Amino acid sequence: MNEVEQKLEATFTDIANTRMAGLPICNEALHVQAVGFREWNDHWVGVLVTPWTISLVLMPGEKRPSQGAGSG
Repeated sequence: MNEVEQKLEATFTDIANTRMAGLPICNEALHVQAVGFREWNDHWVGVLVTPWTISLVLMPGEKRPSQGAGSG
């Protein structure tokens, strides 16, 4: 597991255990897992599985400055 996957899993596990805990849209049989993240065109791309969704994620790579997306 690479550092990107570790950070995503830690962040979304915290969200699952706090803000999303007990909500009816969560499937308690699933757990947070970052799958197959790879570098692609100076970005990271992979799949994030959570108890409430499965998402394709594209994140800036280490060479690019990170910018906040804003609230929401």
